[in-house]
Amino acid sequence: MAKNDLDELMSVGVDIGKDVFHLVGFDPDGQLVLRKKIKRLALVTTFEQMPRCVVGMEACLSAHFVSRTLRGLGFEPRIIPAIYVKPFNKGQKNDYNDAEAIAEAALRPNLKTVSEKTQEQLDLQALHRVRSRLVSRRTAAMNQIRAFLIEQDITVRRSVAALRNSLEAILDNRRGEMSLCMRRLILGLQQDWVWLDKRIEMTTSEIKENSEIEPGCQRLMTIPGIGPLISTAMVAAIGKGEAYDRGRDFAAWLGLVPRQYSTGGRTNLGSITKRGSRYLRMLFMQAAQVIMMRPNNWPKFSFGAWLEAASTRMPHNKLGVALANKLTRIDTKTTKLRKLSQQSEISRRLQTIPGVGPLTAMAVEACAPSMDIFRCGRDFAAWLGLVPKQHSSGGKERLGKVSKEGQVDIRRLLIIGAMTRIAWVGRKPVQDGSWLDRMLKRKPKMLVAIALANKMARTIWAVLTKQEDYRDPAKTVAA
Repeated sequence: MAKNDLDELMSVGVDIGKDVFHLVGFDPDGQLVLRKKIKRLALVTTFEQMPRCVVGMEACLSAHFVSRTLRGLGFEPRIIPAIYVKPFNKGQKNDYNDAEAIAEAALRPNLKTVSEKTQEQLDLQALHRVRSRLVSRRTAAMNQIRAFLIEQDITVRRSVAALRNSLEAILDNRRGEMSLCMRRLILGLQQDWVWLDKRIEMTTSEIKENSEIEPGCQRLMTIPGIGPLISTAMVAAIGKGEAYDRGRDFAAWLGLVPRQYSTGGRTNLGSITKRGSRYLRMLFMQAAQVIMMRPNNWPKFSFGAWLEAASTRMPHNKLGVALANKLTRIDTKTTKLRKLSQQSEISRRLQTIPGVGPLTAMAVEACAPSMDIFRCGRDFAAWLGLVPKQHSSGGKERLGKVSKEGQVDIRRLLIIGAMTRIAWVGRKPVQDGSWLDRMLKRKPKMLVAIALANKMARTIWAVLTKQEDYRDPAKTVAA
């Protein structure tokens, strides 16, 4: 193509292949000005000679690498789901037609695109995919062992523990009923099972280590039912969640909403769509099932009242889907609040306090009155209800449980933050001889959590009154 044609380039569609890329470009009038096939190694050299424009590509293998490369060159890459490219495909299936459809789809203003993943997200995603494959192979090995045993008229209960505990006894007791070949095959499958168990444990440990150093994962794990696996899988899939305006959009992307067959003004809803990440949807469904298995814990959750009411009118499986939907929306709101908390100077300053995260910081900023009305931090802690209730009379002092006065949301968040900080003591030990270390050695953990929440409330008052970031007393003394 002539150089002056490329000067008018507005959008380029890239059909990514294993060894070659097919490029199709349009000018502002919609005229085709670029149609080219290049080698993968020539990607940077080719695009350096082009004017900066919008570059579209389908979400596929290496799309995120190509996107980061082109963004570094000054282009505006857009990763588009294949399902949104298909309506723009004209004619028969070939690479140039695919690239042309991608170039047209990239210019749609309301088209949802895939967020570009960082290398850390791709690493987490790879860990989860490896673990999922190992779990599938382990399940296949166990099922094959069961099938071989049934061929010998030996049945084992359905649980994994039952098969693991009884397999060696079966092989010893039924030695005379099995051929040597069958016994050797089952022993080989058992060795595969043991090896897969070790690999799964190693991969899971690596995922947990990543969840401990990733701040987003730590915040997500404060939500009921969310552990290291779900939090890291969610961070790997959507990052900070900037691609979604609200939690309902994320739940719809996961396929946890009803499929619509609506027409003529009449709404017809079917089963869930099951779109998006099947693996992440499975994890959320499992988390919902675990929560539903423990109804005694429902009152502890913020959605406990809703869950109790829904359990009386919904079948079990339908309730599980509804709860999984709610968990995804909570996750997305948590991620969005984290982003908003970084935009406020007050919230940013409060998050320098250990145990205070985005939710607590924004709750204090939104719900707490001006700190000027409190003479000291103890008054603010008393207003929150984090002090003992008094029943004193006749000169005799009697102290009971915490008064639970004031703002319940801030008090609850402070206690959760304090309990989380205490739970992490085993992994991140506190300094010997510190206040928290002395309290944990002589007081019950729940009492220490209330005392720590009280201390955090007084620290919040000091930080907001002095308008300074939190300074660790131990580090200040050492300096």
